[in-house]
Amino acid sequence: MQLEQLKTEDIPQVARWNVKLHEDEGSIPMTIESAEIRLRKWFADDSFQVLIITVDGQPVGYLVYQVVPATPDIRGSVESIYVRQFYIIRKARRCGYGKNAIELFTQQVLNDRQPLCLDVKVSNPGGQRFWESLGFVAEHVAYTRESLL
Repeated sequence: MQLEQLKTEDIPQVARWNVKLHEDEGSIPMTIESAEIRLRKWFADDSFQVLIITVDGQPVGYLVYQVVPATPDIRGSVESIYVRQFYIIRKARRCGYGKNAIELFTQQVLNDRQPLCLDVKVSNPGGQRFWESLGFVAEHVAYTRESLL
């Protein structure tokens, strides 16, 4: 397994995967075009890093992350890594690729003191079980209301 930096030519494929991720999460539907526009924006300004997950040279998913600067909180002031998106293609799931990708990501990107943070939709119980199986613990519940009217 390898983690490879996103290349411009990878953007259309990752955009298609992003649409499938939204479907799997039960998120608001997204078009391929809007996913591609967002990925190109991230790619251009380095606000997020995008890694392609490959097994034997074949892409099986992707991971989008951001380095979050240190801010004082109850744990002190440490830089953290925020995983914005993580996706393994449907036919490659339950093969250990997701777990292996996160372990490899942890070894290659994180330092010993950086917490790894992410959000999981409540409409995605499978995702919740996956992250909990890797030792992640829910810290808070966020609420959203579309309108105050």
